[in-house]
Amino acid sequence: MNPVPWQRTDFSVRLYTAPTPTTMKLFYAASLVALSMEASSQSYIPFPESDATWLENHGWLNYMGGVNDSYVTCTREVGFGTDTVIGGTSYHRLYSTGFCVDQLIFPPLTATNYWEPTSLFLTFRQDVPARQVILYDPYDGLEHLLYDFSIGLGTYPQTWNNVSWPTMQVIAIDSVQLADGWHQRYNTDMPDLAPDSVRVIEGIGSNFGLKA
Repeated sequence: MNPVPWQRTDFSVRLYTAPTPTTMKLFYAASLVALSMEASSQSYIPFPESDATWLENHGWLNYMGGVNDSYVTCTREVGFGTDTVIGGTSYHRLYSTGFCVDQLIFPPLTATNYWEPTSLFLTFRQDVPARQVILYDPYDGLEHLLYDFSIGLGTYPQTWNNVSWPTMQVIAIDSVQLADGWHQRYNTDMPDLAPDSVRVIEGIGSNFGLKA
């Protein structure tokens, strides 16, 4: 929901949780919509708080004015680190590392590969009864709403990653079946940020990225 304005961004995300007697592998790919069905009564599924990894695949056009334009694809793995306490409040910390390919789109079509070093990706907590995910921003030292899964149809809330507030609207709510059950999906009317419209899935995040 917050792409770089001059970039065309393609995105998909997968989430895995470590198998345990009570936890099964969870998989979501933003391009897979065949399993969607009408929403039905279901229990809320919060964000995982350990033993999970998001795999984000991003691609964008790196505009350099002509012959040096390139297309960049990056696969980023986002996983849990140690928890932290800030101002007496406990937070979970996610770290990201990635592998990218930067390829010229005009001859000689040279490709450059590089690794993105491991870095802090997200510091968050969640209010499960309120169905909210809350981000801690180290730059301003404040908490911001990242996701609110209690919403209905109408204006999408003013979240940290909603640069289109109050324009963006939730126009349909349905469900998608994952390995651990049905997750509610909030479909919006914002088709112009990328080839796909913005969709938000409880317990997963946005189809534009966990933090996007």
